[in-house]
Parts: sequence; structure tokens; C-alpha cells
Amino acid sequence: PISTTGIYTSVSTNASGCPHTEILDLTINSSTSNSTLHTDCDSYTWSVNGQTYTTSGTYTHVSANAIGCVHTEIIILTITQTPTVVANAIPSSILCDGDLLTLSASGTSGATYSWDNSVIDNIPFYPLVTTFSYTVTANLNGCISYDQITITVKPTPIIIANISNESCFGDANASIDILVQNVSGQLHYLWNGPLGFTSSIQNIGGLNPGIYQLFITDNNNICNNIT
Repeated sequence: PISTTGIYTSVSTNASGCPHTEILDLTINSSTSNSTLHTDCDSYTWSVNGQTYTTSGTYTHVSANAIGCVHTEIIILTITQTPTVVANAIPSSILCDGDLLTLSASGTSGATYSWDNSVIDNIPFYPLVTTFSYTVTANLNGCISYDQITITVKPTPIIIANISNESCFGDANASIDILVQNVSGQLHYLWNGPLGFTSSIQNIGGLNPGIYQLFITDNNNICNNIT
């Protein structure tokens, strides 16, 4: 077989015994091919054939080129699944002023995690007294996902005690009135005092001399103060 372009001649003898020359002006067109490397997240639709692929691999499509010869298109495809990510708050998403907070991300193995607002994953810090949202970004081979967590830092109650002592020794008519500042919402009170004294109301009276301790919590039993 002839595999290259050219002019080829064949000389033979015709039926009458004279020389016969056969000339062939031959053009050989070659088949063509193209190979592409591509990386994508989750899936990829190949424009060559319109098919969508969800797994890595080498895929081939055969067609005819402009001159009618075979054209082979090859794609070497890498598919990475978008990572999952969950933002976690330790010890809780509701804290008190002065509490340490640790934000950590969990999710797909091999992913890297980065937080906004200068937070470092798994490194404790003191958040501001406010309600604020933090966003974590997961990156796995360029595939990105996000999660967000809202942190509420509540102020510690400030307790002001107005104490009225006994009129005379033994009268048991002392009282303590409490003003609570820097907090909103319902509060819970627990008093302890001498002679087994306990109470769950804000202001107490009919008291004997001694030391009284007040423990205050908010409605979520989060922030407290003792006086």
C-alpha cells in the first residue's frame, strides 16, 4: 500500500503490445487527534459530545475532520467532589463576656479550612460582646464550600445591692434590695444565707445578721454573677 502523497507511475504493455503508462497523482490525508487535560468540581459537561461526566477518567470521542478523515478527541478528566463543611462552636454558640470561644470546622477528609475575621481553626479567642456571624471556607483541590455560625456573647450582669441593717440586734428585720444592670430579659435568683436561709426572689427581707450570697442567671442559664 502507498501511504504518502506523490505522483506514481506504472508502465505496462497494452493489448496491442505497445507500452502503456499509468500515472497516479495521489494525495494522502491524515487522521487527526487532540488531547485535553481538564479538572472540575462535581461534574463536567464536555462540549465535544454534550455528555456530562461525574467521575475522573479518560474519555474519547471519534468523528470526521474537515477533510473527511477520522478525528479523535481525547479528554483526561479529573473530577473532585465539593467538600462538605460544618462550622462548630466550642463550648457553645451562646457565651458570656470573658468566655473563650473555639471555632472548628469538620467535613470532608483532606479539605483545608479557613475562617474570616482573623479566626484560626481550633485556636481559642475572646469574642466581642455582640451577636456576630463567622464564615468558614472549605477547599479541596480548588473546590469550595462554605458554612456559617452565629455567636452571641452576652454581658455579665452587674449587681448593685442596697442593704438595710437590723434596727436593733435580734430584730431580724434587715433587708437587701437588688438592682441588676447590663442585662435584659428574665432573670433567676438564688439566695443563700445564715441559718439555712434560701430564697428565689429578687429582694429579700426579715433577715438575720450574716453573709448572704446571691447567684443570678439569665433565661438561658448562661451568664451569671455572684455577690
